[in-house]
Amino acid sequence: MLQTITKTSTQQVECCTHDSAFTVVENAQRLVTECLLEQDPTAARYFTQVAYIYAGLVDAYYTYADDDLVPVSAITDAITRHLIYVDDACIFTDCVANTDLASINVHDLTYLSN
Repeated sequence: MLQTITKTSTQQVECCTHDSAFTVVENAQRLVTECLLEQDPTAARYFTQVAYIYAGLVDAYYTYADDDLVPVSAITDAITRHLIYVDDACIFTDCVANTDLASINVHDLTYLSN
């Protein structure tokens, strides 16, 4: 469930539960385990891309492990910083599938080129 908490009197931060954040981490891990490292540059690019996303999500998850909630931006930034092309949007969709974050449109977060 997405919640908004007040960080200061003027700043609100959109947050999600640890369960949602962990599901995103598990989805990213699944993407990594489904990959095969190949000599094909496109496949190798995809493998490194999902591996970096997984590493960033693990870092974000454990950074907020002691807090009650995880900032949505920590999760989405860990994914979007590694997306470049419009075709990469499916990686974001796969990572946030079956979570409260699935309603977020990746194109609202970052520019993806053709």
